[in-house]
Amino acid sequence: MIRGLLLLENTNQALDVEAEEAQSTQMQSTIESFVCALYDVRANNEDMRRSEAELVMSQEMLEQHFPEREGEIQYSMEYRINEMKMYPSLQQESVFVVMTGSTVNLNNNQREDNRITVEVFLQQEGDRWIVTGFDQLYAENL
Repeated sequence: MIRGLLLLENTNQALDVEAEEAQSTQMQSTIESFVCALYDVRANNEDMRRSEAELVMSQEMLEQHFPEREGEIQYSMEYRINEMKMYPSLQQESVFVVMTGSTVNLNNNQREDNRITVEVFLQQEGDRWIVTGFDQLYAENL
């Protein structure tokens, strides 16, 4: 009987670890989608970015960052993400994201490499994570 209880306890612990890993993967996927939708800005990718944002942003954030517009947007600058690292907070209510990328002036093709740090705030809705806000904490040229 004790062996059965130990087996049951070990099985429950393994399931808890598996559930935490799945939740962490979902959070990371949400953060990656959010950061790409908001920061990976290129000419002609507005529709793709908006579609991605609709899946991971709160309605309020979506309206703020992707308002309905008529006509095509003309960009003079692009931002291209090269690398992204995520650091979840202990409370799992936010994730710190450090990304490196390049700003490109489309008028003269000048490129500037930089690093941006943001804190992204999340809320769990059912089995999904939704981005409810963010703060850009730091930006520097490299």
